[in-house]
Amino acid sequence: MLIINDKPGQMCNCLWSYAPYIAFARENNIKVALPHFYKYSDLFFNLNNTDGVIVKAPFQKLGTAKTLYFFYKIFVKLCKTISKKIDLKNLSIYLNFSEWEKECWPKSILLKKNALVFVGSWNGDRDNDIFLKNKKYIVNLFKPEEKCSQEVDAVFYELRKNYDLVIGLHVRRGDYKTFIDGRYYFDDVVYANFVKQLAAQMPSRRLITYIASNETIDISSFNGLAVHYVPSSSPLTDLESLGRCDYILGPPSTFSMWASFVGDKPLLFLKNKTHLISLADFSPILYQDTFRNGNIFSHDY
Repeated sequence: MLIINDKPGQMCNCLWSYAPYIAFARENNIKVALPHFYKYSDLFFNLNNTDGVIVKAPFQKLGTAKTLYFFYKIFVKLCKTISKKIDLKNLSIYLNFSEWEKECWPKSILLKKNALVFVGSWNGDRDNDIFLKNKKYIVNLFKPEEKCSQEVDAVFYELRKNYDLVIGLHVRRGDYKTFIDGRYYFDDVVYANFVKQLAAQMPSRRLITYIASNETIDISSFNGLAVHYVPSSSPLTDLESLGRCDYILGPPSTFSMWASFVGDKPLLFLKNKTHLISLADFSPILYQDTFRNGNIFSHDY
């Protein structure tokens, strides 16, 4: 069994780091446990009912994802105590206490079916071919819970009646104000300008912009543009909605990247305030940081 031993940030960072290992485990008929995903596990329709993926404690009365995390923490502490006297590998337990976030075991260890292998997923090696081969399975596994899907269905039914194209705009600020000297931190006027650039390239199409954000948006900045924005929208609803849009744009983020991957929709990362928008630059995401057109995202450019 593989046990994902790290939590590299919020939900979409976890999705991108865990999904390749889930695909690897499925390909090789190995179970994989996600103890750190307990905060998000109930958001996904199929995640709690999949034989190969463990997100709940294996006890009927204590079968919650949070309980699994609790037992996982106790087990790790127990292993740490035992390791002072016994080499855990003799017990078929592979756990690196000094650099557990960088546990990059060789494939021969990952394939051990009668062992507990703790994996640091964010920095681990990923088999992108296996990941793509299992894309349909991954997308279905992380399908939003039914209520969310129904809400998004209703919204897009109405949008599609009145507009030809829906532009997904991911507005992210927060920590981006200081990250890389604020390179990706844009105000609402700048975001509106990006959308206007895109709209100008499709003058005959009726466009509406779906704004996904956990920030307060000044809608007046988008004067002249049709906009759908719900201030109280949940992150899961926004994620699912971005994946339904025809084009997605926003600053570099695993959030919009996951939406592009799941929806197979073209994405463009906004690299600075003066970024010139071109339809030709949009492309769907194949796997993390890699676009179908061959472009590979990097913060260094």
